[in-house]
Amino acid sequence: MPSFLLEIVELSAGEFALRRSSPKEKNKDKPLISIKFSEETMGFIDGTGAEFAKVMIDAGIRAFQEVAEKRFAESEGPEPGEPIH
Repeated sequence: MPSFLLEIVELSAGEFALRRSSPKEKNKDKPLISIKFSEETMGFIDGTGAEFAKVMIDAGIRAFQEVAEKRFAESEGPEPGEPIH
């Protein structure tokens, strides 16, 4: 899997995105993940939207890694019915 730097940016009031940060990357400005908080929620979290978005994006990345690792481990294992010795 290729590696690249990522950044979290605020697109508009209440909308945050995870995107590639390298200016050389194709589709750099196209978000990989975006989160939009309602006005009501933004009022409730009182100016900490970026922090909430970071925590939510981090949790999503961790969940993705766990699923990817599980799928990889399953694909590397023996075929069903194949001896494990």
